[in-house]
Amino acid sequence: MYNQWEQGDGAPIEVQLGIRLSACGGHIESNALWSIPRADGSQRRLLERKWIAILDQPTLDQLLDAAGLREVGRIPLGQRAASRERPASFLTMLLCKRRADVEERLIAPYAAAGGKPSTVLVAGQGCRVQDSEGRDYLDTAGGLWSTNCGLGHPRIIDAIHRQLQALSYGTLFAGRSNDAAQRLTRELLAVAPAPLGWVYLTNSGSECVELAIKLARLRAVIDGRRERAIIAYLDQSYHGTFFGAMAVSGILEDRDRYGPGLEGTAALPTPDVRQCPPGMAADDYLRQCARALETLAGASAGRVAAVILEPVLGSAGIIIPGPAYFAELSAICRRHGILMIVDEVATGFGRTGHWFASEQFQLQPDMLLLSKAISGGYLPLGAVLLSNALGQQFADSGVPICHGSSQNGNPACCAAGLATIEVLGEDGLLARAGAAGDTLRRSLDALARQGLVGAVRAVGLMQAVDLTQDDGSPCTAAQVAAFAACMQERGVLTYRGPGCLIFMPALTITDDEIALLAGTLAQVRRGLSLRGGNAHRR
Repeated sequence: MYNQWEQGDGAPIEVQLGIRLSACGGHIESNALWSIPRADGSQRRLLERKWIAILDQPTLDQLLDAAGLREVGRIPLGQRAASRERPASFLTMLLCKRRADVEERLIAPYAAAGGKPSTVLVAGQGCRVQDSEGRDYLDTAGGLWSTNCGLGHPRIIDAIHRQLQALSYGTLFAGRSNDAAQRLTRELLAVAPAPLGWVYLTNSGSECVELAIKLARLRAVIDGRRERAIIAYLDQSYHGTFFGAMAVSGILEDRDRYGPGLEGTAALPTPDVRQCPPGMAADDYLRQCARALETLAGASAGRVAAVILEPVLGSAGIIIPGPAYFAELSAICRRHGILMIVDEVATGFGRTGHWFASEQFQLQPDMLLLSKAISGGYLPLGAVLLSNALGQQFADSGVPICHGSSQNGNPACCAAGLATIEVLGEDGLLARAGAAGDTLRRSLDALARQGLVGAVRAVGLMQAVDLTQDDGSPCTAAQVAAFAACMQERGVLTYRGPGCLIFMPALTITDDEIALLAGTLAQVRRGLSLRGGNAHRR
């Protein structure tokens, strides 16, 4: 191919160009011989060889993605029409942005990739939060049931700040520890119910469940009973979304999407008195539910290693099993040597008006699982507390516990935990949870008597109210979502449960804020028509 261009002074430049497609078809081989005239009349000749990649759009996208970029536009440069002397030439500039600027790449829990958040919070104090649009809300869910001490508490923030200045990172691997982790261990055991005496620090509630499952099975191995591996759970329970935690969360309906689950789990009926058969006393029904564990132990020839349960089932809509159930279940565990794993991720640290619900319901867990409010919700932190007997068994065996991650025992997180325990004790927040819980319960009961809502279930500041359609039938999930959206429009953030709204505000909530919650709930219900599974504004 022969072509001719002009220099800036009008002198012609001759180019002989050869183009050949590579054997693989992925490149074009270009050979160009340039003849550039000099001022003395001689020619300067240059030979140039290039390999030009041929890219389809998906490949280009991958290259940009690897470079941390995304294309946001194209600008054509130097476009020339074809003529007899020269071919058409095109040059395109890609306009790109750094990938960090792409908001939709943040994937939220329980959301499809690419979805965008409807609310972006930027500030908060106590039970109040503000979004990026300047709107203020009363948060009645305590973040995600975590901010028991309220947002922005100066003592917790100061403790984190001081710890970061003193020692900003520490590990529990390689025979090391740190002062904050050691002190938190002592403080946790000081407030924990008997007979708990050992602590393993984690980063989340789901991780606590993973570790508890491993420890239950490790204990069976140490006992020479490797086959004793079954973990029993309640069929309406929620224990998290890690792989093992998902396997013992009965309320998760979509866990089969992720392929074969953890082997060796078994569901037990949830002791929900709403399911009590007509003519049967509630306590008899609860004991019958508990005896399902004994039936499982017999049918499996003693292969049940542990049962995991929440003292109050939060995600199921605040189901409170009650003393009769716990007494029967505890006796069965003792008879069959089954470990009792009590998940207090949601109920711990004052939520029910006690340090732990296990005290309230007279439970003696072999393992107690804690997270959420353990750090006031300020930093990721969790803990598995072991009974004296179980911890000593592991210690005597000399078998290492194969579990851990880089952030277990992070000193800043532990400092948040220490400050949270201090605030809960010194600020009287456990008593406040009981008093505020009574006030909220009375307010919700008043709405129920007016026919605005259905049944109310409550223990401390852990409460749920059923939503009913105009004909008194339970609301659908879509109606509950519409109801919660209307609450948010009026400045109140809630948490949705099955047919209900769940309230777990900070223990610092005031009586005026409780009145605002109840008043908004009444306004929304009066302004909505709930019929045939649909919600319409009146």
